[in-house]
Amino acid sequence: MRYGYFLIACLLASSSAVSASQSNITSDEMPSRFLPGKYFEYKAQFYLKKKDYRISLEMSKLASYWGIKTAQYIVGILYFTGNGIAEDKPRGAAWLRIATEHKNPLAERALALANEEMTLQQRTEAEAIWRELDVKYGDAVTLPRARAYFEAEKRNATGSMVGFVGAMRVISADGVTSGTNYYANQQKEFDAFVEENFGHGHVDVEPIEQLDTPASH
Repeated sequence: MRYGYFLIACLLASSSAVSASQSNITSDEMPSRFLPGKYFEYKAQFYLKKKDYRISLEMSKLASYWGIKTAQYIVGILYFTGNGIAEDKPRGAAWLRIATEHKNPLAERALALANEEMTLQQRTEAEAIWRELDVKYGDAVTLPRARAYFEAEKRNATGSMVGFVGAMRVISADGVTSGTNYYANQQKEFDAFVEENFGHGHVDVEPIEQLDTPASH
C-alpha cells in the first residue's frame, strides 16, 4: 500500500530536518528567540525520533504556525496515515496542501498520492478543512507573522532607548561578538528561513517516487 511511501518519506525528511535545525543554531538564544518556528520544529523532530507522535504532532503544529513547511508536511503525514494518532485522511491531505505552497516536489507528490487514496467525499472534506487551515497557516499570514516577530525581537534585544547596536556586545555559546555582527548573523538566519519555507527551496530527501516498501505494509 502507499502508506509506506508516506511513512518512509516522513522519517527521511525528519532526519534531514534535525541536522538542518542543529546547523542553524548560532547562539544560546537561537533558534527560540528570533525564529520560534525553528525551535518548535527542532522539538517536533526530537519527539518524532523518540516515536512520541502525539507530542511531535503538537510541536509540528506550533512550528507550522510560523510557516515551517517540513512541520506542515509531517502533520499531514501523521494525520493521513494515522501513525501514532487517530487517522484523518481529509485533514492530512489538507495539511499536505498547505505544505505544497512553496512548490516542494516531495510534498506535491505526497499530496497527489493522498488524493488518489481518498474518496470524492473525503476530497470534498479536505477542501473545506484546507480553507480553514489556510487562514491560520497559509503563506499569506505566516510569513508576515514571522517577519513581524523577528523585527520585534530585534528591537527588544537592542533596547528602545539605545537605538543602535554597534556598541553592544553579545555573549553566546560562540563567544563574544559585536551587536553589528550578531544581528547580521540573525538576518542571515532569517533570510535562509524565508528561502527555505517561502521561496523554492527543497527538503533534502530522496524523491518519493524512489521509495518502496513490501506490499504487506
